[in-house]
Amino acid sequence: MKGELLEAHIPDDKWAAESVLRIAWQISTFRQGGVLMHGCGFAWGDRGFAAIGHSTAGKSTLARLSCGPPGDATLLTDEIVQLFPDGRLFGTPFRSDTETPGTPGDVRLESLLLLTKGVHEQLDVVPATTAIPELLGQLYRGTSEEMSPAEAVRRVLALVDRVGVQRLTFRKDPVVGAFLQRSLKR
Repeated sequence: MKGELLEAHIPDDKWAAESVLRIAWQISTFRQGGVLMHGCGFAWGDRGFAAIGHSTAGKSTLARLSCGPPGDATLLTDEIVQLFPDGRLFGTPFRSDTETPGTPGDVRLESLLLLTKGVHEQLDVVPATTAIPELLGQLYRGTSEEMSPAEAVRRVLALVDRVGVQRLTFRKDPVVGAFLQRSLKR
């Protein structure tokens, strides 16, 4: 990295190329005041959700279930969400399900969701003191030194203050999409 110039020598390997693109996306996001997190993003119109979680938390499953009938949400991404403290959510071109590309776009973030698998759909408010460590644990960290840990905490706190965090308990059933869509109308 030389000032505004990012120079990369990429081996002939698609994963190496994607890694470089992720780092470039991360630097761009940091410089614009945002963060990247491991999560899926989906929307109804101009309002959406970012579901944040570790591998196996159910991000891709939730994205697939919410974007099919009866929920019919628009998938933004099922891998890495771009979030800004002013409450904007963008999808990214990165995905875990190669069969279902997202539609990266700008929507107003309704809420951050932390995922729990369960026997029925339920949303519960999560206090910031509980949510912040989980969210910080899902920040996408490349090799960039663009943002200090203190700045990462500040940005996540600002985001939580603006949109709040809810725990989504859900089962592997397409009704979860319609359940979340109804919660937007409240």
